[in-house]
Amino acid sequence: PSFDEAETGRRAGMLNFKIIPGIATLSARAEMRVYELKQQLEEVTGVPPLQQQLSYGSRRLVDDSASLAREGVSDGALLMLAVLAGSLIATASSDCTARLWSLETGECVRTLSSHTGGVLTAEFAASGSSIVTASEDCTARIWSVETGQSTATLLGHRDAVCSATFAPSGGRVLTASKDHTARVWGIDGTCTHVLSKHAGAVSTARFSPDGAQVITASTDATARIWDAESGECLHILRGHGGSVFTAWISLDGSMALTAAVDAVGVLLRTTESGKLLQNFSENQPVNSAVFSRDGSLVMAACADYVARIWSCATEECLQALGHSVQVQQALFSPDATMAVTLCADFSARLWDVASGVQVQTL
Repeated sequence: PSFDEAETGRRAGMLNFKIIPGIATLSARAEMRVYELKQQLEEVTGVPPLQQQLSYGSRRLVDDSASLAREGVSDGALLMLAVLAGSLIATASSDCTARLWSLETGECVRTLSSHTGGVLTAEFAASGSSIVTASEDCTARIWSVETGQSTATLLGHRDAVCSATFAPSGGRVLTASKDHTARVWGIDGTCTHVLSKHAGAVSTARFSPDGAQVITASTDATARIWDAESGECLHILRGHGGSVFTAWISLDGSMALTAAVDAVGVLLRTTESGKLLQNFSENQPVNSAVFSRDGSLVMAACADYVARIWSCATEECLQALGHSVQVQQALFSPDATMAVTLCADFSARLWDVASGVQVQTL
């Protein structure tokens, strides 16, 4: 495409570009990581790290965990920010593949197909450049979004890997397995910690937003909070009467969210002591639950075919998104204006959060 009209802004492929001198002047340290710089840019520009593509000279800064010094960025350096216009959604399937889809067109743009067992989860790194998948073949894999190729295989679990996720910086991966453990890995596939206190399968494991802690959920009816650096178990969260399949820590690190297939529903507790703050129930077993990014909303995929959205401040149910089939998982977009629900009929559905209207089916 022609760049003759760059000053007014044009679209080229997946990039929106516009020449804007001096978007931001930021204070930085040599040891600051690329992801931390992207977080500062988000505060100034409103563009989330997932949609930022930074370049220094002719070289793209693709490793979010790298320090600025390692990337050769020095005082007074001029960086170029490209904003990804098109958004992608990743889906995981029992057909042994994960797929990347265009949010704008609904078309499949990549098929990730090296697993030998069903793929249970697929998640982006914050940079948007990588995806990690968890599989029933006892492995997790890291993939390049750009090429669709596997860049690392995480070997060591003795049973199906139920979930896999990146640390906020992108420099580590966390997996949960039916073998009763969670593991912390380097992005080169090296295992650094085995978290092994649970008495049942570990359904899911998540880093806290600052990467300092890990929360795990287990079929032993508990969740646990761990120190991500040492692997030490800090707190045991009890109170559910059945298998806990969901656990999250809020953006500010103060609250822990757990959900289980029991009548207790969704519990909100402090991370400091485990004290119960709120119970979002509706007397329904819950398949999964999640915070919005800012921690103001909770959404749960309930067993009565409804995904419900609550306000954390008022406990009011703001939306009830009805389905004709079981809802297995529900997630917010980064700005919480959209929600996606994953259903038992192998479909994914997009919803407008404010109106509760379904806008697309994948």
